[in-house]
Amino acid sequence: MNAFDSEVRERKRLVSSARHKKNGSKSKRCSLPSDHLTERQWKARCGEIMEYKLSSPVPWAEFKRYPRDIQEMYIQNMVEKYHVTASDLGRLFGCHYATISRFCQKQGLHVPFAVGRRMSAEEKAAFEKLFDQEESAQEVAAPAQETAALEGSDGEKSDEAPPMSMRSFSLHFDGPFNPTMVLNSLSSILHDGERVSIYITCEISQNEEGQL
Repeated sequence: MNAFDSEVRERKRLVSSARHKKNGSKSKRCSLPSDHLTERQWKARCGEIMEYKLSSPVPWAEFKRYPRDIQEMYIQNMVEKYHVTASDLGRLFGCHYATISRFCQKQGLHVPFAVGRRMSAEEKAAFEKLFDQEESAQEVAAPAQETAALEGSDGEKSDEAPPMSMRSFSLHFDGPFNPTMVLNSLSSILHDGERVSIYITCEISQNEEGQL
């Protein structure tokens, strides 16, 4: 027997043995370790699910607990959708507009507030609807909160003080008179229909030649 016949014989033997070799399983199914986890083990592997509503009003205390990137996304969404100012966000969060500005600066939030820009009629109407949603949510939660308060205090009245609100502010302008700038600055703080009392004290400066 030469070398060629010997190689052919060896290959036939290998083919014959491979024909009777068992491959795979009878079920034809490849299982994974995760297929055998219990419900409790699955819940332990999954992290906590967090839901953030970027287009709905949220309390200021809850907003401060948001991650920094979610905070920036929330405010940017409000600015792009309604062109809000810090004063408008103060109304939405129930705090002073200066608190919003300081918080954004402290957190390093890159929020493009437009100074002196006012909302359009459509944007203002849509923004005011957010307060209707907030009031509806508070009305739904109010009965449960009142019941809990009565049970905890045995019917006694609460002595909590009303929330802080802005009562007055002052502005100082220096330079050539620009009525548009003054009006835009007041409009960014005050709102249409808001009852106010305005006192104006103006000091007129003279130049070196004594002219006004």
